[in-house]
Amino acid sequence: MPVVLLALVVLSIIAVTSIQTAGHQKQAGGGALQSTKAFYAAEAGAHAVIAEWDSARYDTLAPNPGDSADLGWRILPANGAAYRPVFHRVDDGGDKLFSLTVEGSDGPQQGQRKVGVLLQPGFLLPKAAVTTRGTISLVEDATDIIDGNDTNPPGWTCDSAGPAVPAVEVAAGTSYSQGAGALLGNPTVRIDSTMDSTRFTHFGSYTYADLVAMADKSYTDSIVTVFVGPVEAGGECDTAAPNNWGDPLNPGSPCADYFPIIHFSSPNDVQFQLPAGSAGQGILLVDSRLDQDDPLHFYGLVISQNRCDWEHGSELYGALLCSNASSGGQQNHDNAVIHYSRCALEKATAQLGGSGVDVVQGSWKELTQ
Repeated sequence: MPVVLLALVVLSIIAVTSIQTAGHQKQAGGGALQSTKAFYAAEAGAHAVIAEWDSARYDTLAPNPGDSADLGWRILPANGAAYRPVFHRVDDGGDKLFSLTVEGSDGPQQGQRKVGVLLQPGFLLPKAAVTTRGTISLVEDATDIIDGNDTNPPGWTCDSAGPAVPAVEVAAGTSYSQGAGALLGNPTVRIDSTMDSTRFTHFGSYTYADLVAMADKSYTDSIVTVFVGPVEAGGECDTAAPNNWGDPLNPGSPCADYFPIIHFSSPNDVQFQLPAGSAGQGILLVDSRLDQDDPLHFYGLVISQNRCDWEHGSELYGALLCSNASSGGQQNHDNAVIHYSRCALEKATAQLGGSGVDVVQGSWKELTQ
């Protein structure tokens, strides 16, 4: 009998141990599952923030280096897990750099993991209606306007206008004069002591050379006399047509969403002698001086590596970058108008990341300790 009792006791101990072991394994397995779900919640949250990056909002939340913003807990609808993004401005006041930390949670069980990544602007949009260095003659005539108030192009589908930017941003020591025309913005003129040649050749993750290599339209002539504007074939936008510069004047048309990169490589002054009705949109790159003998209507970003003469009734919705790398200066006269338009800039640069951000290579890491 004692032997039987001893055997039963031993078997009971073995059974209890087995049950406890199974329970521990189940608990460990559950913990691992919670941890895995938390990790993927953090990963999914980071991807969501990057995909939906809102530069205008985040510039307001963290306008200066060292600033940070906690975006709060958000629920993933697929499985109820949650993530909490927090971003910090970690640049020195030059090109923006953000550190994004995202904490993931399994939800009620509170299994948590964390990931971090560095982000830089996909394409750094201009900070003023006109950015230039060198000698400048602004709004010479009473009908000339450089307007830093965010203005949506007529008829376009855009978000609400954002805050005003300077009408003109210039380098320290720049000699400029203002005529009878109007400078509008906040402020009207901003002096940037850090401005150098890279302001006109480096734009976040892209350089001027990168944009040239991506050009959809390339011209070697210095005088442009052809009609530029939309070209349709069979009810579709004919993007292969050499002088199709999109259709900014007719929202909803087949070419309304075509924003080409247009490059002029001539070392001589590029003069536009365009037929009436010519208009374009996208990114206009000029390796030399930009000049107009006839009105140029453009929507998007214009970059010249030399002098810019914006004149003769020309109108721009977007922004103008004028390097003034050689002698001469930038002029705005003869009924010329420049409206800062974030909407036009974002649509023109959408293929480059627009107002979004790029992940700094090699920076994506798990931070859970």
